[in-house]
Amino acid sequence: AATVLLNPVALAREDHSSRDEPRWVIVGMSERARLLTVVYALRGADRIRLISARTATRSEAGEYA
Repeated sequence: AATVLLNPVALAREDHSSRDEPRWVIVGMSERARLLTVVYALRGADRIRLISARTATRSEAGEYA
């Protein structure tokens, strides 16, 4: 899942449904060629907290294509 964050063509957007902290949702290919949706939060200037990772839905895959 962490490799999706390094994918230069991944699609990222802010998750406006989060109330506790700013969160981001990114859809991209992993190093194992799996299309994943990853939710994460930034912690300071140099840390990322992964919240969840899963296979992208058909709708998310369509947005990525």
